[in-house]
Amino acid sequence: ILFIISLILRIYPILYGSGAYIRAYDPYIQYYAAKYIVEHGILNFLSSYHKQFWYPWGKYLGQSLYLGIPIGGAFFYKFLLLIGIRTDLFTVVSVMPGVFGALVIFPVYGIAKQIKGDKAALIATTFAAFSPGLLQRTIVGFYDNESLGILFLLASLYFFLKSTSERKVVYSILSGFFLGLLIITWGLYRYLLLLYALYIVILSITGKLDSDSIITYIVTILIALSIGSLAPRNTGLLVSTEAFISVAVVAFSFFLWFISVIAPAESKRREFVTKVSIIGIVFLLFAVSALLAIGLLKPIAGKFLRVINPLLRGVSPAFSSVSENQPAAWGTIFSGTYLSIILVPMGVYYFIEDRSKVSIFALIITLTAIYFSASISRFIVVGAPLLAVAAGVGADFLLEPFSRVLRGEWFIHHVKPIKTRLGEMRLPKGEAVAVYAIVFLILLGSVNHVVWSTKQLATYDVSSYEKEAFDYLKMYAKPTDIVLAWWDYGYRLSVLANVTTLADNATSNSTQMGVVGAMLMLPENESIKLMKRYNVKYVVVYTVDLFKAIWMIRISEKYAPEFGIKEADYYNSGPGGGYKEKFFYSVLWKLIMYKESDTTVRSWVYTIGEKAIRENYMHYVVKKLTYFRLVLNTKKDSHGFNIKVYEVIYRGDTPTYIEQKHSKVIKSEVSENRFIQFTKFMSNKIIFIKSANEYYYSIIPQENILGEAHQIAPKPLRDSFQ
Repeated sequence: ILFIISLILRIYPILYGSGAYIRAYDPYIQYYAAKYIVEHGILNFLSSYHKQFWYPWGKYLGQSLYLGIPIGGAFFYKFLLLIGIRTDLFTVVSVMPGVFGALVIFPVYGIAKQIKGDKAALIATTFAAFSPGLLQRTIVGFYDNESLGILFLLASLYFFLKSTSERKVVYSILSGFFLGLLIITWGLYRYLLLLYALYIVILSITGKLDSDSIITYIVTILIALSIGSLAPRNTGLLVSTEAFISVAVVAFSFFLWFISVIAPAESKRREFVTKVSIIGIVFLLFAVSALLAIGLLKPIAGKFLRVINPLLRGVSPAFSSVSENQPAAWGTIFSGTYLSIILVPMGVYYFIEDRSKVSIFALIITLTAIYFSASISRFIVVGAPLLAVAAGVGADFLLEPFSRVLRGEWFIHHVKPIKTRLGEMRLPKGEAVAVYAIVFLILLGSVNHVVWSTKQLATYDVSSYEKEAFDYLKMYAKPTDIVLAWWDYGYRLSVLANVTTLADNATSNSTQMGVVGAMLMLPENESIKLMKRYNVKYVVVYTVDLFKAIWMIRISEKYAPEFGIKEADYYNSGPGGGYKEKFFYSVLWKLIMYKESDTTVRSWVYTIGEKAIRENYMHYVVKKLTYFRLVLNTKKDSHGFNIKVYEVIYRGDTPTYIEQKHSKVIKSEVSENRFIQFTKFMSNKIIFIKSANEYYYSIIPQENILGEAHQIAPKPLRDSFQ
């Protein structure tokens, strides 16, 4: 019943009448990849080069994406066709998150059952089924890593617990299999790898490590890493810090297994193993630090390191600019778990009091779920079901004595005179009913809250005015036309508008993101130089970009400092601060405010500008543009937000960008083999021309290769240059 209800909640937007759709940003590239796999096959996808992303470089999607989502979408689409169900791929990938999100309740039930029992499992499953934190990324349309990854993560946890409890290797194999699928589907596999390692370390220190836990861990990790290393995205997985720690703990487990056999008598064995464990852990930490220092280990990826240590966020404005990467306020966690969070402390108390292996594992899960849900908002999709387990266990622990009262099992004797003599004057049924009523109200509140949340999510994520802009570009722009927009809209523009973008949601090139930020923050006569350098044909600006501009400034200052964008010049961060005058001469401001009324300009200057300039708002009214022609001004929504599309006009007097670091021309005679090696090493930054045994190279802007080559190439090569 809970599965059916959970499924209905997740497909409600389709039942509501919105139809199949994709929401958020990242799912668009997943759909694009799934479509490419269906049309060209998986092998072609793995080697395909896509020029519409990150101009002028392009990207190999098969090597940069986790493959679980696009392959899963293509597989289920083909499977449905095989069994005679005719539908389109877009509908399949839209519905997939809802189906797999509903399936999550089964491993949640299994985990809670392993920890406490059936009643705790049923309550935990109810909390998970009605969890807005889980719903928001498993609802139809959210076709991204989380939609499948959360199922794989919880399934691995369930079989890991089941293996340690029931001593069956088959469950270890299943745990490793699902963890392997998680590794090729979602970067959050790092959490599970380190969680399992931490569990084994804590068991060894507390003297609770036994052969069952060791076998479970070893089998799980080895199978998972074997599967996960097959994906191109995970090249170098085995030399990453998190994988090395996992493998090191495998070796450590083997060592402890051996030590436990030769340890002293039973009375001293636990103390001996604990001492050896502490020494081994210190040595492991030293080894990891040393290998990182000499470069033999890949450090934990920056964004994951910033989740572990939120204090590092300040060094990466690109990471911090994404709202879902921000630390979560209490309201975010409460909204994601709702009233069930009240029962989590009771579950934590039970884990501490019980102190069994399973309870220790549950305690680690709960505490890390709370920490990471607070560290990064998007983790609530994992934190919500894990905290639902703790809440379910806590509710069962709270109700257990009262359920005995209601069943008449509380009292030692049923004869009234004896009960009176023993001091058992009455049955506390009233208190039992009250506690049951409290838990029932918490469940009822959760149901009401998730229904409200579902209705809020049951709308198209792409607004009507955004669709209007995409349709215009799809009709009038060519796929090779370069469109400048903030990176938030990269995937949507490439997939829905079928144009080429400078940056997108992969955030894989921070320097390029800084360049894009500079184009939007520089004044018109300076920005046009960069646009000409990158052959920009159209510019797309959103009204909401006025709020995002601070991140454009910070990212440009951090990663593209040569353009002179500094936060101190553009933004007053002091009390009553806001944007300074320099911002109101930027291309972004001019393009958003062009042809807007004086009243609108005044409203925005007072909203986002610093106090010192507000009275001069008339200076920032935009009546004329030199290098841009407005081709689309969409209708505004109820908040006054819309999108404007501009065509860039390059005139005869358009200034040209001059690289401060001039191209360097070098002529040298080297062997063919060394030249090829040098090409492979430096090919992203320089071009090469060969004439007999003479080699010429130049450090140049990538997008101007042909023009630059004509300048440095010997005359006989100019006509044949490719």
